[in-house]
Amino acid sequence: MIHALVDDKIVLLVYLLLPKKSKRVYVKAVKLLAEKTEDLRLDVSSPTFHSDYEKVVIKAGIIIFPGARHIGCYFPIAQAVWRHAQGLGLKVVYSSSHNSVRFYSQCLALVFLPIRYVLFGRYGLRASSPSVPRIEEFNDYLEGAYLFS
Repeated sequence: MIHALVDDKIVLLVYLLLPKKSKRVYVKAVKLLAEKTEDLRLDVSSPTFHSDYEKVVIKAGIIIFPGARHIGCYFPIAQAVWRHAQGLGLKVVYSSSHNSVRFYSQCLALVFLPIRYVLFGRYGLRASSPSVPRIEEFNDYLEGAYLFS
């Protein structure tokens, strides 16, 4: 999906149905979109693109728009982290314990910290992790998939 800010509102411009999630497919799709923007004489000289945290999407955007700045979207990361927590059997823990709910919420809030504070915040959270089964797997997932990738 491609969105744009128009009159202070986010508007859906393009919705892509792609045959698979590969770097080659995403690069081709982004390249076609870039060519179309040139045909329409749209200015994308210093684009900022928002996407989820799929590495192939980010790489495709940077390959086609070398000066582009990537900004990750909050909803997909929050959804993926919640699904992983559920898969580890942590849903009940995060739904019942106030400390666990706070810990989980603070983990998701790391994305709003300035980059220079993310590691400090994460190490503080890791030290205050609730004592529940599989919490280390959750911490490792969060760090491997989003913070240190």
